[in-house]
Amino acid sequence: MTASDEVELSEQWYRRVETGHEGTHLAESRRTPGAFASGELDDDTNQVVNSSEWVADDPYEDDTVDEGNMGTLIACAVTSVGTAAITYVATKHLHPW
Repeated sequence: MTASDEVELSEQWYRRVETGHEGTHLAESRRTPGAFASGELDDDTNQVVNSSEWVADDPYEDDTVDEGNMGTLIACAVTSVGTAAITYVATKHLHPW
């Protein structure tokens, strides 16, 4: 992309509404590389079969940890404690090289 082709991005965030249209995918934008258009294309024919729906979203609005991330959070905590315990045992009870 050259300087004259730069794209001005909005500060507004949007989330796609899952409509249950199986066998479709979002159309890629012809104007903006890496962007998507609102058309849903058939996976087999690549023809427009529907339009996607989007709702405004603020990804920073909800600071709570959802259940999907809770497992990752617990795994990281256990790994950190385990690493610290192994390091302690190794430095206290093993002879230095």
